[in-house]
Amino acid sequence: MRPLLLLLPYLLLAQAPDPNQAKRVAAVAQREPFLRAAKAAVIVGISDYPPETGMTQLNFAKADADAMAAALRAQGYSVRLLTDGRATRSLITSAVREAAQIADPFGAVLFFFSGHGFATSAAKNFLVTSGVTAEDVAKEGLSLEELQAEMQRSPARQKMMFIDACRNEPGKSASARSFSDLQASSGLRVLLSTQSGKMSFENDSLKQGVFTHFLLRGMGGEAAGADGLVTFRDLSDFLASSVRRWSFEQGFTQVPVERSDEASGDFLLARANVAPVVPVPPPVVIPAGPKRGDVKTNSKDGQRYAFIPGGTFRMGCSEGDNQCGGEEKPARDVTISKGFWLGQTEVTVEAYRRFASAVGRNLPDEPKFMDRPLNPGWANGKVP
Repeated sequence: MRPLLLLLPYLLLAQAPDPNQAKRVAAVAQREPFLRAAKAAVIVGISDYPPETGMTQLNFAKADADAMAAALRAQGYSVRLLTDGRATRSLITSAVREAAQIADPFGAVLFFFSGHGFATSAAKNFLVTSGVTAEDVAKEGLSLEELQAEMQRSPARQKMMFIDACRNEPGKSASARSFSDLQASSGLRVLLSTQSGKMSFENDSLKQGVFTHFLLRGMGGEAAGADGLVTFRDLSDFLASSVRRWSFEQGFTQVPVERSDEASGDFLLARANVAPVVPVPPPVVIPAGPKRGDVKTNSKDGQRYAFIPGGTFRMGCSEGDNQCGGEEKPARDVTISKGFWLGQTEVTVEAYRRFASAVGRNLPDEPKFMDRPLNPGWANGKVP
């Protein structure tokens, strides 16, 4: 389940008597300066949230970030891409600070985040960056307000933030809201991927978040006006129609909502007919599998394991064996379809001690013979 999307452009364009028409005219009038200007983007995607963080894994957040980076490079943006383990709070903040400074007044600075988000009871919004646990989000997470402050220092007239963050908070139901509404102010636009209290979705057939999928299609030209340009208004209208129609046909409902209480003007976001740059994944290298006779030491328990390959064997009473019990008959062929690793020894004291420490369990009393401890205090860790 997915993603609240916030789009925050800060604009300095003048109001006009006919808002819709004049806004688009003002945006389109910037075409040549905008296309020539320096534009910078920081793209972040985190799918890999380790279990110990208390956050659920995401399927397509990193892929969404890769696709967004490719689309923006095709539009002339200089892009810094940070994904999974590289997407730390300090690296993200540093990258945004640098991007804000290299964009010039006629250009744009853009930030995109796909991953988990969190809102406190005090309506503070945080992005769950790499290495942050569910318990420490408010202390260690990346404050959305902090990022906004960095963006506002840029001389660029167009400042945008796309926040594609999961709606479910740690420890709450999937329908709980993850982000509180940001307060609209002059020049601020907010585009949410779904209505209040509703769900946003990832989709296996699209291999993306539903909202991000249509966002990329719209930026690629499907939202363009007759002049071949895509403005914020064009994109907002395209998303509202496309996401609602597509989700309804799939058997669920997702309706994007725009918040523009005090926003003024429109801005040029992209131009159509730009060949999309599809990221080419590295070739998949399938490592050679283990074979009969291979032995390895398990880093978790310190024990040595031997590989047993798959195959077929005869189980049960052998022909001519007169000592067979009833449970050994009839003899039959058994097939093990996959190989497996088998410990070479019984579980050692040291291996069990590691297990007990990991799950918070105490070791049992040491064994005794005639009231004499056989391994006092479990001092010898190599015995069974």
